[in-house]
Amino acid sequence: MAKKNKTGLATGGGVVLAILLVIVIACGIITHGFTVWTVCGCFGHKYDDNGICTRCKKEKPVDEETKQPVAIVDDNGNALDSDKNYPMPKGLVFASARQLNSDTSEQASVPSVTITANVDSIDEELSKLIWRISFKNATSEWASGKTLSEYVTMTVSEDTHSVTLECLAEFGEPIIITASAVYSEGVTASCQLDYLKRVTSIDFTNTYKGSSSVRSVYLNYNNKIEFKPVAYGVGTITPTNDNFTVKNVKIKDSNSYVYSSLHNYIHNTLQAHEASAKEEITIKDANSFTINPNDFFNRASISEVNYKLIWNKVIQELQHGAAKYVFDVTVELTYGGQLIQTEIMTTEQFYIGTNDATPFAAVSKIELTDSIIF
Repeated sequence: MAKKNKTGLATGGGVVLAILLVIVIACGIITHGFTVWTVCGCFGHKYDDNGICTRCKKEKPVDEETKQPVAIVDDNGNALDSDKNYPMPKGLVFASARQLNSDTSEQASVPSVTITANVDSIDEELSKLIWRISFKNATSEWASGKTLSEYVTMTVSEDTHSVTLECLAEFGEPIIITASAVYSEGVTASCQLDYLKRVTSIDFTNTYKGSSSVRSVYLNYNNKIEFKPVAYGVGTITPTNDNFTVKNVKIKDSNSYVYSSLHNYIHNTLQAHEASAKEEITIKDANSFTINPNDFFNRASISEVNYKLIWNKVIQELQHGAAKYVFDVTVELTYGGQLIQTEIMTTEQFYIGTNDATPFAAVSKIELTDSIIF
């Protein structure tokens, strides 16, 4: 009579237990210690070309490093902090002033910097300096009749080797500060202060069928938008277009809803099917994008028939100029490689053209039958 192989059974049972243990450990790792049980939580999001997760249908979050604009840079483009002391440069550029930071509920911050002159002297007592500050051209059109201390103030240190400069307001004429040796006539060093003009208004042009100066956006067409500054604030330096960029481009109408100015028929249809108008249309690449009527609303449970009816109604209302729209963008201005200005701005209003939009055909054709003569 054959004997049972107890060793084999034990070995087989051990393998099964080992496999189960591996599975348990793997589940613990995947679910982050048995705390996360969603597919995306375990395996991560899988986004499509529109930034929507194919698993949980959530939109991909914007992952950007938040940069803070700097208020002062030197002539080499280095950002300067108010709590540090720097060697006296040949030039300083202010990009912010107290009046721009004013807040009625808090004490307004004042952009300031401390600079120190490098004095080579045989004796400390003989190294005293006299500091002077003046407009570069006090009779210029901008500076004439203005009081310099209303724009920049200068405080001299006890040893006279350093000064702290505070910018109280934008200025439109360069300012010169000069350090002169008290006991050595003619030994001086100077630094020029400038103010970078900030963008105050923007507009755009679109390239449409060979024309690059169109101020409209078109449905079902590859729009190529170029944004440009059209107005600047007071300053002594005008930024170039290379210093100017935009991001977070969106289309809105004056009431913040892209359908709010259109016919009530659209609203009623959307509400009847528990759908809603979108508050904005996000443009991922302003240099190349296409929009169509379904970008303007959350389709939700709208039937195919009503969807097409809404599409056609949108085109019809846009053709009648029922609504005007604006671009809502984040403007960024740099200087010397440093971020100087970041601000949300809105363009002038524009129409959305429908030249290239094709309505759905509710009836494709009508056929006549042969007449029957009785």
